[in-house]
This record gives sequence, structure tokens and C-alpha cells, in this order.
Amino acid sequence: MRLNQYIAHSGQCTRRQAGEFVKKGQVKVNGQVETNPGYQIQEGDEVTFKGEIVSPQEKKVYYLFNKPKNTSTTSHKTKNERKTVYELIRNKVPEKVYPIEQMDAASTGLLILTNDKALKERLTHPLHEVKMMYQLQLEKEIEETAFEKILKAAKDSDQLILKSLTHLEDLPKNEVGVDLRRGSDLALKKLFEKSGYKVLRLDRLTYGGLTKKDLPRGFVRPLKEKEVVWLKHFL
Repeated sequence: MRLNQYIAHSGQCTRRQAGEFVKKGQVKVNGQVETNPGYQIQEGDEVTFKGEIVSPQEKKVYYLFNKPKNTSTTSHKTKNERKTVYELIRNKVPEKVYPIEQMDAASTGLLILTNDKALKERLTHPLHEVKMMYQLQLEKEIEETAFEKILKAAKDSDQLILKSLTHLEDLPKNEVGVDLRRGSDLALKKLFEKSGYKVLRLDRLTYGGLTKKDLPRGFVRPLKEKEVVWLKHFL
């Protein structure tokens, strides 16, 4: 990378301004003044601008992943040697990214993958109730009278904010739609199981307005610019 590009990518100024600063002798490479903006930065070079070490900022990237079943969101193999999310995206995502939050290996559905720590903190902050729609398949049918009991149990919990439960149209009564605003998929499973309803399958259908439309299981796609803006500023 050229020296002027290196400085510009650090967020200090534009590339043109960086070139001018270099020519004026305000930039040092390995302790020596370098006045050539086209100097090629080598691995291990230390660049200082106005007496402070600078380095390029990591480009922020954002992906949407439709997680398949029996896939770990951790970076290491589990005891039963499940595949990890990182293995599945290895040849599809060139950058180093991580999930916004962890998901149980048995759970499926939407995950946001990014290297933007600020966005991760925003979306997982307790004050920001991000809408997440889930579809649960239970071991047995559940009547609407049981919904109130489960909603009350969620209200008494400090781990979950549950807005609504509903039967899904044209599906058996063991299929339930869940509007979750805070909490993990694992905590959601435990909530139902404590109420006597074992969860056979849990699938996250939406995350903050993002959906699985045109994103098959196991596939990943970059977020569109308007989707990133929505997550950062309007969600």
C-alpha cells in the first residue's frame, strides 16, 4: 500500500491531504522522515503522523447468514465434532467476522455476522429491544390458554422480553410464532420446557426487520447498504 493511502485509511484525512502532509515532512516511517507519498509500506513498518503511530482502520463488513441445524457458533469444535459457522462461510466471506450473538447448535435461522463491535454492542444492549420472530415446533399441541402462563413466566424472568405468542396459520397447533425482543434462543427453549412443552425445533425467521427471503439454509449474503443504515440508526 502506498504511504498516502495508508495514512488516509487510518481515518486521519483524505488521500490527497495525506500526500501533502508527506511532502511537507510531517510523516515518518520507522523513525525517519519520508517525503515520497508513493513509498510502498512493507510489513512491519511503523508510520507516525504528527508524532502519533497510525494504522489503517479495519473495513467494517456485514453479512446475513441462515444458520443450519447442528452448527456451532463458536470458533472451536465441540465434543461431538459439529461443524462451525466459520467452517461454512470460510470460502464465502474473506474477512474475519463473528456472530452478533451466540446461538444454540440445534437452533436454526438468521444470524448477523460482522467485525463491527459498536454494532454488536448496540444490538445486544438491554435497552434496545430488537424484534426477533421465531417459529417453534413443540412436542405436543399447545392451547392459547397456556400462552398467558408462558408470557407471565417470561415477564418474571430477567432474561427475556416476550411480546406475543400465536398459533401459525394453516399449521398444526404444536407450531408457535414468538415475538421476542430480548433474550437468547436457549433461554426461550428453557422457558417453554419449564412450562411442560419440549421444543423440537427453533427457527429464527426475522431479525430487526431482516428476513430469510431468498437466503436458503447454510447460505450467506452481504447486507445491503440500506439494511446496515437501518440497523445502525433507525432500528
